[in-house]
Amino acid sequence: MSRYDFQSQQLPTRRNCKSRLRAAVWCIEKGLQYRGYFDEDEEKVLQRFRQVKGGPYYAAVLDSQSHFQKFVDLYSKDKSVKWMKENYLDLYSKDKSVKWMKENYLKGMIEWCHGQVQDPREPRVQEETAVRSVAEPWCAEDDRQAVTQEEAEELAQIAWEAYEKFSEAGDGRSEAGEEARSEEAEGYPASFLRGMPLNIALLRELIETEDFRRLIKQFDPSRSSSALARWQHLMRWCSITDPRLRFAHDRVSSKFRQPPHTGLLVENLAEGFLAGKARPEDLTPMVAMVWHDAWYVVMGNRRRKALQLFVQGHGPWPSPSQVPQVRIILHVFPFHHIENDDARTALRLKALEAMDSCDSGLSAAMRRRRY
Repeated sequence: MSRYDFQSQQLPTRRNCKSRLRAAVWCIEKGLQYRGYFDEDEEKVLQRFRQVKGGPYYAAVLDSQSHFQKFVDLYSKDKSVKWMKENYLDLYSKDKSVKWMKENYLKGMIEWCHGQVQDPREPRVQEETAVRSVAEPWCAEDDRQAVTQEEAEELAQIAWEAYEKFSEAGDGRSEAGEEARSEEAEGYPASFLRGMPLNIALLRELIETEDFRRLIKQFDPSRSSSALARWQHLMRWCSITDPRLRFAHDRVSSKFRQPPHTGLLVENLAEGFLAGKARPEDLTPMVAMVWHDAWYVVMGNRRRKALQLFVQGHGPWPSPSQVPQVRIILHVFPFHHIENDDARTALRLKALEAMDSCDSGLSAAMRRRRY
């Protein structure tokens, strides 16, 4: 066999095809995922796949070293709108899909690259078809053992970017898309709930309400000009190297969304600190929850990430007195000092939603920006 067989999902057997071997993962109707390999003309392979498996679908194409080459979007609009509404409504809301991706897709990809789960190409008991679960990654077989943690994370990032691009393909481009989003507002789709614990789904829905946003705004100086004055008595200065200063988030986005840094990349702010063009002392105060003698930043994790990058790039200061300081508002959990019951409950829910760190807040990964 010299080319990939979509019916049997077997790899080519020719020895001289390795250098030209490429891999692809397809997602077709009903949310099923198929992986494939080919060493022939790409367009012919994609056309043949569509003839065998149908569509609409998308494909991410990798080279023989599992490096991302390009993203292939082959949707038929009239079919894809209906398919998206029935199977992937959660893609219209990135806030709802992020946690699901982290828990079900990226973790599985890294584990498989390190040999911690079964190779999806190996035969499975009671599995007659080659349908792949969404948690299984693609990776060149000959290179599997050479994958480092850094490379695995890079591969996971590539998958995340492809997922985001797929999300945008059906976002707000037709009246049907608007109908899908309005339908989604009535409740979480089954495809989303299958990938998330119900308590987390319920929490996410609650904190997206207008009442919650109004209540939580009073705590965040970056969103409310009166918040700093209201909580001035709880504000303190702390060293940017203070070990008590922790992340609440497991992952932060690469770009600021709130003033005064709206649109600025986190790494650019860190570079400004290193160049002396910006000062940590001038940052809008972060808001943190005091819990078990640590300060978990609930509002301001991007600022915290910029400070961490600054510390890493700068190196040790000559003396503790020379380490830059930053302002932080500290609320001691469970927030009995907040008199208003609704406001106290809102901050508890916000802290609960924000605290998804898996290493006690010592670090937070940063999603790489797309070009």
